[in-house]
Amino acid sequence: MFSLDTTPPDKYIITGTTTAEQLAISASKNSNCQKSTRGCVIYNPRTAWFAIGFNSPPQPLFCSGKCFDNCNKFAIHAEQMCINEALKIHRSAFGCVIAHVKTVGGNLVPSGEPSCWQCSRAMLEAGLSGMWLYHDYGWKLYDVLSFHKETLKNCGIDY
Repeated sequence: MFSLDTTPPDKYIITGTTTAEQLAISASKNSNCQKSTRGCVIYNPRTAWFAIGFNSPPQPLFCSGKCFDNCNKFAIHAEQMCINEALKIHRSAFGCVIAHVKTVGGNLVPSGEPSCWQCSRAMLEAGLSGMWLYHDYGWKLYDVLSFHKETLKNCGIDY
């Protein structure tokens, strides 16, 4: 098993002077979701490659606002898109770290507690090692198994 890189996304340089946090915020600006704007970056601390994702209806659909109450069932979540991109580009996300952001008006805001079991399950299955989530007190690093267990607990799902 890999040891987790504990450098927070606002300090972790991926390319040039661009941090993981900046890439995730930039990715969120591609979201056309009218409910909640999210972005992610998956990066490999050993090789410096990365993939980005944002929440959006599946192509070629567009957010009309009608899906507001069912957005989580209709849209591709940022984490899911990011994992898909990593697998398309790099064929694996094993051992990588993901950083997730929620933005309002392009500004980073707290994401809330782990709450999407579909995304936490996908991260676990993809072999990611860590999940960074921004809270009101700052960045928190979860190992992916702990993140998944906390998500299930927060969703009221017994395992």
